[in-house]
Amino acid sequence: MEQYYELLGLSIGATIPEINASFRRLSLKLHPDKNTNNPEATINFQKLSEARNVLVKQKEYEEKTNKIWKENLKKQQAEQETFQNKQKEEILAK
Repeated sequence: MEQYYELLGLSIGATIPEINASFRRLSLKLHPDKNTNNPEATINFQKLSEARNVLVKQKEYEEKTNKIWKENLKKQQAEQETFQNKQKEEILAK
């Protein structure tokens, strides 16, 4: 995964907009149509595209997972608070 960040010239943990911006900037330089004299231009561009795709998918997965985790944590906290409030009411009612 680190090599993908390095290929795009990014630090680990870059955001999706940063990944996309770096890809666009580099793709303008490395696109095979602009490098017709370089026989490896297509391969380099494919590697660049792969790096972008993998990193964006990973970030989307992380964001979705974090959102679900936070929602579940809020639910658990609300349930715990409700339980504690019921216990306090029962104690005070005695």
